[in-house]
Amino acid sequence: MYDEVEVEVEDVEVQEGDDKFSYDAKVVIMGRYEPCECSSEYHGSQVTQSWVEKDIDDVMLVSYKKYKVNQDDFDTEVEGDMPKEAWQKIQSKAMDVVEFDEYE
Repeated sequence: MYDEVEVEVEDVEVQEGDDKFSYDAKVVIMGRYEPCECSSEYHGSQVTQSWVEKDIDDVMLVSYKKYKVNQDDFDTEVEGDMPKEAWQKIQSKAMDVVEFDEYE
């Protein structure tokens, strides 16, 4: 069963043409921790290594704010679409920080 976790990411900067924009976004990630294991023979003995990986099923955008980055350190909120590059960066950042319930 997958967990549904809401994640907020901030200050995801993307260059769009000559302008730089920053995004704050709220996403929902469906996923879980998946136990992994690998066994091999080493000097005549069986060696097993275990670890846990994130198994991400889906990432959904809930909301976002877009800001034009200004040189005076006061970013201005603007209306506008989110380009594919920004969405990819937001997804990546959210997947890096998401924490699921422990696996059984």
